[in-house]
Amino acid sequence: PTALENGVALMHPRRPMVNILGQAFLCLGITPGGIPFGGAGLTDVFFLICSVDDRGHLRALASLSRVIGAPGFLEALRASPDAETARQQIIEAETNLAG
Repeated sequence: PTALENGVALMHPRRPMVNILGQAFLCLGITPGGIPFGGAGLTDVFFLICSVDDRGHLRALASLSRVIGAPGFLEALRASPDAETARQQIIEAETNLAG
């Protein structure tokens, strides 16, 4: 896992899980208060990246890294009242970075 200074952790297996997963997926967990997770401070946003191939793994890490660095993204994500709103925040941030 990678714990970042902004309170985000990117958890990802080093090798893709071809024989375990039917398809790649991304999970998000947000704690109401941060917890110690190996970073400089507390961590409250956790992303789990599970890939089925190396290329997809690297693309997901790169994309997620850009998204979490977008101005205002983490504040909006943390303020999301439910899972669907958080999902929409991620989609919107990806779209804005692509366009």
